[in-house]
Parts: sequence; structure tokens; C-alpha cells
Amino acid sequence: MAAIGAVGPVGEGERVQALDVLRGFALCGILLMNITVMGSSFLTFRPLGPIDWSNPDWTVWAIGELFVEGTQRGLFGMLFGAGVLIMTARAMAPDGPVAVADAYYRRSLLLMALGVVHFSLLLWPGEILFTYGLMAIFLFPLRRLGPKVLTAIALLAMAVNLTMGSLYLQGEAAAYRDGAAAEAKAERGAALTTAEKEKLEARREVIEGLAPSAEKLAEEAKARRGGYGELVAWSLSQWAKFVGGFGPFIALDSLAAMTLGMALFKWDVITGRRSLAFYLGMTTAAYVMGLSINAWEVWTAVTTNFSPLAWPSQATYDVGRILTTLGHVGLVMALVKADALGFVGRALANLGRLALTNYIGQTVITGVLFYGLGLWGRLSWLELWGVCAAVWVLQAILSGWWLKVFRMGPLEWLLRAAAYGRPAPLLRGTAAASEPATA
Repeated sequence: MAAIGAVGPVGEGERVQALDVLRGFALCGILLMNITVMGSSFLTFRPLGPIDWSNPDWTVWAIGELFVEGTQRGLFGMLFGAGVLIMTARAMAPDGPVAVADAYYRRSLLLMALGVVHFSLLLWPGEILFTYGLMAIFLFPLRRLGPKVLTAIALLAMAVNLTMGSLYLQGEAAAYRDGAAAEAKAERGAALTTAEKEKLEARREVIEGLAPSAEKLAEEAKARRGGYGELVAWSLSQWAKFVGGFGPFIALDSLAAMTLGMALFKWDVITGRRSLAFYLGMTTAAYVMGLSINAWEVWTAVTTNFSPLAWPSQATYDVGRILTTLGHVGLVMALVKADALGFVGRALANLGRLALTNYIGQTVITGVLFYGLGLWGRLSWLELWGVCAAVWVLQAILSGWWLKVFRMGPLEWLLRAAAYGRPAPLLRGTAAASEPATA
């Protein structure tokens, strides 16, 4: 297992550079997927309108589905799990200090509180901090388990998620199929029975989820182009709907990624300490399997026009996603191992060291652009990816400047000060004696 320092904010010489680079990579990827629903409709996760490959937005969608969708969330979860082990290093023994547990659970509750601020006042209903803080509560007792047991827990969580997801998708397919006869009868002008009306309504709900009606899109546009109060109400309602419908899936998804991250940390996989040959083999194997599954999912969705009846191609989502995520881990670690990233690696490491500040900062920046400057709904998906790249560059520059003067990001500093009950040294050159360790 990787060597872990004393408990408290990690000192300059104790940081694992590979983890910082991987964290920065995940941070960039998460905005790449989020920005399309930040800057356009939140009601659908693909371009509006029929499939049209002459429209570059559909190419953007396909690339995102193949290489990025779900993987950066998976990376964040793995890194969060690794961070749990770093933070709780002094509590690995059965009689480990209670102070570590106190700080750990305070930090988890603070993350949940920050998540509430994020999805309400900062207007991002797709935020993940609340879920991470909640699931972290269950991770502390798992810190001393071996990597094989942690991997087994991750696989079990994935299996449960896959089973629940398959049942959910089968239910949608049944509603879509069973309501077709009632819809045809209604179009003929015939009276419907109560049961037929229910089937028709269920079918229309499924269709609405696939292709939002003009009325629903207009309602969303009115809310997202309204005043701050309307935006807060919209964000709260969307978060409640999302968590109400997919909360158990997201929770299990996070638990699986976190426990797998803990296992990979104990196996020294995400610390960059394995051989270059190991990482190249890992990258090849994971990408071949993961991208093959992702490609099948995209092909089936396109050729069936996203029909709910083709639900088996959606049920494999978690399998393809986690394999592709492992491919990303292997690729980044191989590039770090070969010292092939240069200034890009340094920029990613700086972004990763300020991951929490930059994650919230992405919401603030895009909020100013889309709501403050009125750009919401006015940019194509391709243009939104251009905005994303500009945010990457801006945050990389600001992170580099900040770290020349300060030891950690402002939100990282506030979170640690609140968790440990005392402020850590912030300015470079300030004494850092007896600091407790954290991720």
C-alpha cells in the first residue's frame, strides 16, 4: 500500500503527484459533460431534435458518450475513496485516534452542507458533493479492509445497480409498448377505459423523458431566463426530481467507485507506483472492453432512434463506464510514469490540488455566463465545449498563480479548518507543524 503521511493537510513533500494529475483530469472531464446541460436544456442529455449527423452537436454527443460520459464521475469517486485512506491513515489501527473520526465525519457533513449550497444558491442541480458527503459516512468503517474485499464490495454495488437499472428500463419499455394500443385508439377518437388512460399516460411520460415537448421546454426556458428567485426554485425542483428518481442509483454508483478507488490506492495503482508496462496493459485491456460496450450502446441508440424497447443496450451503461474509467486511469498513469505530459501535466496537477475550489468555481463561472450574461440556450453543444475549454485554460492559469502564493485552495482551506477546528497554514513559507492529514 502507498505510504501515507501524518494526519492533517498533506504537506508539500507528501503529495502524490499522480493523484493530483488524475484529479485535474477528472475535473476537466466533469465540466465537459456538465456544460451541455448547464448551458442548454436539463430535460434531456442529448441534442434537441432528430438525429442529424450534419449537425456537429451530434458528433459532440457521440464522442462524449464513447469516451467521457460517466467516467469522470467514476474518477472523482475513486479519488474520493483514495482520499478517505489518506485522511484516516492514523486511524487504521483498531484503537486509532478518535480525533480522526471526529474530523472525518465533520468533513462529511460539511460536504453535504456545501452540496446544499451548490444545488440551491449556486444553481447547479446536477452537483455531486451532497451524495459524496453522504456516502463518505459509510466508508470510514471500511478503511481497514483489504483491496480484494473492497473490490468485492464495489462489484456487489455495481451488480445491484445493474439489476435495479435493468428492472427500471424494462418497466419503461413495458409502459412504452403497452400504451401504444391505447394511443392508436385515442387517435381514432374512440373512448378509453381507465386502465387504457393510465397506460397512455405512462407511455407519454416515457416519450417526454426521451424528447421533451415544446411546452416543457418553454417552461424550462422561462424559469432559466427569469430572476434569481425563479432560478433557485428551478434548481431545487430539478435536484429533488433527479434525486427522487435516481438517488439510489447515484448512491450505489458512488459507493462502488469510492470502494474501488480505495482498493486501487492500496494496490498502488492510482499512485503511479506500478510499472509502465502495467499501466499500458491496463489501458489497452480496459479500453478494448469498455469502448466496445460504449460503441454498442451508441450504435443501438442511434439505429433504434433511442427506443425504450432497446433497453438491454442501456443496461450495460455501468459496465462500459467503469471499464473506460479504468482505461483513463491507466492512460494518465502511463503518461505520468513516462513523464510525457510536460506543462499539461503541471497544469492538471495545479487544477487537481484546488479540485474543490475549481469544481465550485466552474459553477460560478458558467452561472455568470449563462444566467448573468444571458447566454443560456443560445449556444450549440459544440460552442459549449469551446466555452468548457476556455474555462479549463482560465482555471489552470488562476490555479498556477494561486499556488505560487498559497499552499491550498480557499475552499480546501475553509473545509479543513472547519473539520479540524483550527486553521491550517495557508501562505507558503508558514510553519506547518503538527498538521492533521487529509486528501
